[in-house]
Amino acid sequence: KADKLGATLLLSSEAFAQHPDKFERLKDILNPGDTAILAFFRDPLERILSSYNQGIKRHYKTLSLASHCHNILNGSNKRFTGEVFQDWADIYKNEHFYVFPYLTAAKGSHKLEYVFLEKLGVPKDAHHLFACSEAPINSGYSISAL
Repeated sequence: KADKLGATLLLSSEAFAQHPDKFERLKDILNPGDTAILAFFRDPLERILSSYNQGIKRHYKTLSLASHCHNILNGSNKRFTGEVFQDWADIYKNEHFYVFPYLTAAKGSHKLEYVFLEKLGVPKDAHHLFACSEAPINSGYSISAL
């Protein structure tokens, strides 16, 4: 529908990062020459702590942090190392694949939302038209809440 309208189709989900193989099957629909993949790479230590906290709060896991780290280090965990981005680049070619640092403490024009807008083609002088809160999206994962 977007193609017929000459519009841009935007698909966004944190879960996409783990499934480049599923998107490879969509190459006939998502023409790789017209498709840009934007990815944000989170600091591996920050990602480990976040996944541990989510495991406890959302999935009721009782694993210690040491055991969680041991499982990650002894497994095949491309999403923690960033290797999964190479899988994406192999499918959609390097010239259509962009990786940016995910900086949780970023402010101003370095915030993820503004980097995202810029890569979508929204000029910097129009960023003020978008509301990007400085408050954390999910305060349930703060140290005090855990």
